[in-house]
Amino acid sequence: MIFRKYLNKDTTQIINLLNNCFPARNISAQSFVWKHFDKFFNGQTESYVAEENDNIRAFVCFVPIYIGYQENILNYYSCAVQATHPEYRRQGLITTLTQMVEKKMDKQSNYIGFSNYEGVKIDKHSKKINYDIIGQMSTRHVLSFPYKTDIKFIKIQKLDLETKNQPYYSIHKNKDYFVWRYEKNPKCKYEYFEIKEKKQTIGYIIYKKKKTRFEVQELMLIESDFAKYNKIIKAFSRYALLNGKITTSYTYLDNNFWKNAFSGISFKKNIEIYLTIKSKDNNIKNLEKWLLQRGDIQ
Repeated sequence: MIFRKYLNKDTTQIINLLNNCFPARNISAQSFVWKHFDKFFNGQTESYVAEENDNIRAFVCFVPIYIGYQENILNYYSCAVQATHPEYRRQGLITTLTQMVEKKMDKQSNYIGFSNYEGVKIDKHSKKINYDIIGQMSTRHVLSFPYKTDIKFIKIQKLDLETKNQPYYSIHKNKDYFVWRYEKNPKCKYEYFEIKEKKQTIGYIIYKKKKTRFEVQELMLIESDFAKYNKIIKAFSRYALLNGKITTSYTYLDNNFWKNAFSGISFKKNIEIYLTIKSKDNNIKNLEKWLLQRGDIQ
């Protein structure tokens, strides 16, 4: 088995590998390049392959990501994908490739991951990777209901803004991030609302239209107060009702903030995506200090 850096000539084989491992994602050459090698990443992507007899058997890819917290913007790397051919699993290929990435990085580098169940098993049992499992993502479906509200949702064409740091860890975003993540996304079409209360902008919603529901990617409020979030969730429930949708879905890293933000008629289901962290900073490993949503999943 040969372990080496990814080369452009590997692209077709890797796409085939990823579609073999994750058939529901329907990965194309366009979506592969967008997710891992877009110019947004400034050439900082680190990716490696395991190859046997000219066949790619495993692939890992890490991209730079910025995390906002209070007055700080922290430089992290996110494990954008890891995949092993089914016939080559449980041979430590991902562990070896991940170690190669980390050896290339500065020793002080920190890492964040959004792992599925198989990835979490590696995190739990590997003595070499040592990621901490912080928490699990959940999806909550909020039933549309005619709540009374003075909140207005104003359709806008794009997000020309930069998120402000909060007393919670969250993915730091600016105009370039929103262009990459949503406008240039080759697989999905998103829509945006500016949220107004008494003519004052208090936040934004990014969502997708489904047949019977709205699927919220991000609900971003200027104030990270769960009572404010609760108010907007109820107001958007009314908007959904008036627009013929039965429910609105929200996906988030489940903690007490979101438990308090949701009230009224809704139901929740855990999904097999977990936040994992590798850092010497123990504060960032506190589940209750995070605000993450569907759109943040790498």
